[in-house]
Amino acid sequence: MNLRQNAHRSALAIFTAALFSLTTSAMAADEGAVPQAQTQNGITYVTGGIGEPETTAMRSAASKYPIMMTFARDNGSFVTSVNVSITDQQGTSVLELVSEPILLVDLPKGTYKVQASVADSVQSRTVNVSGQTQRLGFSWPSDVVQEQPTPVSLEPTPAPLAPPTPAPDRYVPVTPAPDPDGVWGKDSTSPFLE
Repeated sequence: MNLRQNAHRSALAIFTAALFSLTTSAMAADEGAVPQAQTQNGITYVTGGIGEPETTAMRSAASKYPIMMTFARDNGSFVTSVNVSITDQQGTSVLELVSEPILLVDLPKGTYKVQASVADSVQSRTVNVSGQTQRLGFSWPSDVVQEQPTPVSLEPTPAPLAPPTPAPDRYVPVTPAPDPDGVWGKDSTSPFLE
């Protein structure tokens, strides 16, 4: 094998390792963007989907959950603060929550009724959980669900820093405070020493 082939193989190995590292890092970043799972009545769920990184991460994580729900307007923009209620075949409440645009739910196998409501507009679906991820899309007319403002941070904005005061060009001696009683410097170097 000549020197040129060795250099080509080394470069290929370095490229492959770098590509694998980038792919692994991207997958880990996606996993990290998924909001923390919560539990209610023994049912684990994740709600989120605010912002592109979180939306992408939740779509990637959907395969781990039997149900993925999305909530949007008919123009495709996401809807937040959706009231979601899930009941089993007997009508017993399994899960009730307020959801963000994407909801992942880990329900046991069975048939469930899902109700989603926004602005007094209720939609219902029946879903059979059997193993594969079921995707339920809920969509409301834009005139029913008004555009929601972009969330604003409640963190206080720090005040701008003042420009630094320039240092003096020369040393300026500090004059000591006057000694009204005349006791400093007589028998001690400090007025605090007896």
